[in-house]
Amino acid sequence: MATCLVVLTLLFILPVTRLMLYAARSDLHSHIILVPFVTGYLLYVRRKQLPTGHSSSILGTAAFGAIGVAALAAAVVCRSSLSVNDYLALMAFSYVSFVTAGGFLFMGSRWMAGAVFPFAFLIFMVPLPDAAVDWLEKGSALASAEAAALSSPPPARR
Repeated sequence: MATCLVVLTLLFILPVTRLMLYAARSDLHSHIILVPFVTGYLLYVRRKQLPTGHSSSILGTAAFGAIGVAALAAAVVCRSSLSVNDYLALMAFSYVSFVTAGGFLFMGSRWMAGAVFPFAFLIFMVPLPDAAVDWLEKGSALASAEAAALSSPPPARR
């Protein structure tokens, strides 16, 4: 599994490096830098509780591999029309999907079930797409305005 992770990281070295540099300059996405380290720590802490018998899970490998291929294809095909953030989001999603597929291939479904939280935590390595950020910002502003209107006393009548 470690070899698979190294190979995937080398294959994705340019987008992963761009993602880390982008995250370092972003207030919204600065957490991305810590996600791989937290995931590694979570796996290290649980290493003795994880199943030891490893058998490949072709279904899990195929499912996450297909998701990774689809995200990678979307990033490559649509690169010219995507913002830097959206391109990095697709590349990071592809990378995380391939890492998960590697887990299913080399460690098996029993091991992956035991490591579900650390692998699910990897999704926080994917930056929120621009449309999601815009929707959340507008929704927060609207909710804040509604809350302020509800908590203010009614205007005095003249």
